[in-house]
Amino acid sequence: MPHTPVAPPSQPIVSVIVAAYNVEAYLAGCIESVLAQTYPHFEVLVVDDGSTDTTPSIIADYVRHDERVKGFRGPNRGVSHARNVAMRHGRGAFFALLDGDDEWEPEFLASQLRQFRQSPHLAIVSGNGRNLGGPFDGQPVRPWPAEPRTVGFLDIIERID
Repeated sequence: MPHTPVAPPSQPIVSVIVAAYNVEAYLAGCIESVLAQTYPHFEVLVVDDGSTDTTPSIIADYVRHDERVKGFRGPNRGVSHARNVAMRHGRGAFFALLDGDDEWEPEFLASQLRQFRQSPHLAIVSGNGRNLGGPFDGQPVRPWPAEPRTVGFLDIIERID
């Protein structure tokens, strides 16, 4: 693990929730991308959703070496259940969701929280992703306007494309 362990904040502002199921090839990169955030006031809650690969041991290694990382394990019940487990344990004022096979840019949390500071009426801030590898390498996962836009409840519960 290349990161330098840091003591957790006494009260994290953000609880980063990582749902993980059989993601041994990606999980270290995922967790490292969170630990490398420029915004420091977070905890990382990684929930193994019944993996059959080495995902649980990767989580255990991070838990042993960095106090900001907490690990949970249960039977395979799906990503929503895994996230709900983490939310029950999260201490932050905000939740940030990250799948175990994805990574963040170092400024991701800082950028998200900046949106909340600039527009305190917001309840949710969402970001896009960028494909890594393959024929769409470097391209956004979803077409999205360059500027932030307001979405309604219907946008949230339906697929946004």
